[in-house]
Amino acid sequence: MNISTIREILAEEGFRPDIDEDGDITFKYQGYSILIMPDEDDELYLRFVLPNFWPIESEAEREQAVETSVKVTRRVKAAKVFPVKDQMWATVEIFLSSEKCLKDVLDRILSVLHVSVETFAEEMRKFSKIEAEG
Repeated sequence: MNISTIREILAEEGFRPDIDEDGDITFKYQGYSILIMPDEDDELYLRFVLPNFWPIESEAEREQAVETSVKVTRRVKAAKVFPVKDQMWATVEIFLSSEKCLKDVLDRILSVLHVSVETFAEEMRKFSKIEAEG
């Protein structure tokens, strides 16, 4: 699927997509910045990314973040949560056979990203509370 088609679909759904300097599509969803990273070598593949949603501020937090990301990735369908340097990222990677498929699943993809981030944050807040009490 080409970038202009994806932009059109997002605009039709009420988003304001832009193209960043890397050629990724960016837009806002519930206060988060979302990237769509098309793959020019695979027209059926799209990666939706919610980058930098949780800073990692210590080694203990990094260990907990990695453990929590595994739990969230296992629990939330289609989501991957992982560290990139000192930040946590979430992705949903999909294969679509047509533009219509993107229209049909866009809300679900964005919901999965949101749920994965919220689930991660909830688990990390529990850890922070335990660590503060302990």
